[in-house]
Amino acid sequence: MYLPTPIHSPHHTSIRTTSLPKVPSFGPLEKQQHPPTTPLPKGISYTRPSTFVVMQRILKDLDGRDKSMKIIQYIIKILLYHHSNIHQSAHLKQLASLATQFSITRQVLCLGNASQDVKQLFSTKRGLSKQLLLTNSIANAVSDDIYCLHRIGVLPQKAWGHYSEIISVHCWFLSIIVGLNRNFKSMCRAEVYGTLRELRLAQITMCKSVADLLFCGKL
Repeated sequence: MYLPTPIHSPHHTSIRTTSLPKVPSFGPLEKQQHPPTTPLPKGISYTRPSTFVVMQRILKDLDGRDKSMKIIQYIIKILLYHHSNIHQSAHLKQLASLATQFSITRQVLCLGNASQDVKQLFSTKRGLSKQLLLTNSIANAVSDDIYCLHRIGVLPQKAWGHYSEIISVHCWFLSIIVGLNRNFKSMCRAEVYGTLRELRLAQITMCKSVADLLFCGKL
């Protein structure tokens, strides 16, 4: 029996291969990744202000003016303490009077400072220690105001001046102790984690607290 020779099936591989999608290549995409064309911002130039401008800004600020007079007052008291055992002169009496006037002026400038602490006390709901510190600060500010009014003649009764001065000194002493503890921790933290400038500022603040403690202890 004669069997026909099988006819080869048509070759369709070319059709199928042309219809199949190509495997995507990520090479061109990697080559297209360019750095950002927008330049990075340069460092902002800092111009150090002159000493005159710094002093002008300090004197315009109420707290800065108070601290400036406080420095002068402390210097005068140091000079008076150094020369008190040597001789008494008219010049030293003038310095003592000047220190007293600086003290009265500072107290007049600080009249009414208790209002801010009172507002903060009413807004503080948690933290007993913080509330106690605010209460101490309010008592200190109010007693300072009463003592100031006594010194300028608004409250001429001696009892007002006597008891307000005692309360003010004790409240101030307590706040100095708390401030010394806080400033000492800040100075230790600045020695480990802070910059040299932060360390210098912490040391200055610590010296200021020690000077306040010596002055308050003398009272």
